[in-house]
Amino acid sequence: YYIESAEKLKMQLAKSMQMDNFIVKKIGINIYRLSLGPFENFNTLKSAYISLNNLGFDELDINKY
Repeated sequence: YYIESAEKLKMQLAKSMQMDNFIVKKIGINIYRLSLGPFENFNTLKSAYISLNNLGFDELDINKY
């Protein structure tokens, strides 16, 4: 995403999911990644995954950093 798109999506997802641990990270020139986390336990990760899937996000990458 571009920074404007990432920030806009971040705000929309934070409202619809009622979560505030979204992170926008620069990964290239004019390219940003929107991430969610860290999670306290597996159940919060599972809940976030299901919420994103219900919103229409079907190809979600889960990475451990």
